[in-house]
Amino acid sequence: MWFYDILLLNETQSHEAQKDKKQTWGLAAVSAKQEVLKVLENNRGQYVSGEKMAENLGISRAAIWKAIKGLQDMGYMIDGVRKKGYCLTGQSNRLSLYMIQPLLKDKYKNIHIYLYDQIDSTNRAAKELANTGAPNGTTLIADMQSAGRGRLGRTFVSPPNSGLYMSVILQKGIFSDKAINVTTMTAVAVCRAIEKLTDKKPQIKWVNDILVDGKKVCGILAEASLDVDSQRINRIVIGIGLNISTKESDFPEEIRGVAGSLYETGFSPISRNQFAAAIINEVLEGAEQIETGAYMEEYKKKCVTLGKRVFFERDGIRYEGEAVSIGDNGALIVRQDNGVVIPVSFGEVSVRLVE
Repeated sequence: MWFYDILLLNETQSHEAQKDKKQTWGLAAVSAKQEVLKVLENNRGQYVSGEKMAENLGISRAAIWKAIKGLQDMGYMIDGVRKKGYCLTGQSNRLSLYMIQPLLKDKYKNIHIYLYDQIDSTNRAAKELANTGAPNGTTLIADMQSAGRGRLGRTFVSPPNSGLYMSVILQKGIFSDKAINVTTMTAVAVCRAIEKLTDKKPQIKWVNDILVDGKKVCGILAEASLDVDSQRINRIVIGIGLNISTKESDFPEEIRGVAGSLYETGFSPISRNQFAAAIINEVLEGAEQIETGAYMEEYKKKCVTLGKRVFFERDGIRYEGEAVSIGDNGALIVRQDNGVVIPVSFGEVSVRLVE
């Protein structure tokens, strides 16, 4: 049997209750749905002959029909037209393990992935799972969040069917002075994923915002569990919120003009499943480099904060200067007009560009 540990879950269910909702399918049934969906996804918006699919996949026409019916029952918007075939409509952008799992690198294909229709916060649920021993790489992905969280307690707007809201659990012991490297690594990982799938040129605003065309399209929130005795972080939850096709009208009025999406027309030619798989691959790959900080040079090259005048407050005193560099530990190095250099650590203050 092929066992999928992952299903579309509702936030009203506890993880204990969800255990009873897990399902198993025969290998043939899962593979047929998965392969048919992959073909339709790769030809999204175009009709594909059922006979041609059957021939290419080496299964019967009846198996194709059964797979299509099963996918439609799961909520996929698939049109069937006689003598033309089947078409996954352009509006269909459903999150699916069938599409995510095959796109993962071989060494990550067995990670646990939880898909949610709606949840308050993937980071909250991920922390619960991490505390119960969820294995390294466990990932939670939601179609929408009712209480998405950003840095410094801010709300992260998470409307349905347009963004990717996910949390990745790292069960990895690193020294606390390297903790910021998790955020900088993730920022680079998300940029790499975007660059691999699109022609966009993402940039990083120190420390954890991803910008495209000057607008914030992604936020990152890393939360860690510290062992006081060893001063090592044993469990890390990385929250990632990426606006893929969120329309301007879906953002609160106060952040319109600041928040943006990869595709502001409301339609993305790249599915959320492709973005999810690419980000998982890049984050887990990057996690293996946290101690070495091998990605820091790339982070610095993409950081738009460098060379800009910034200000921040510390202990009620306002400081202003030029952001001249980023330390190996991820701290922003600010040089004041009097020549005094101050390192600013993530979480210590909020840095803003001088208007």
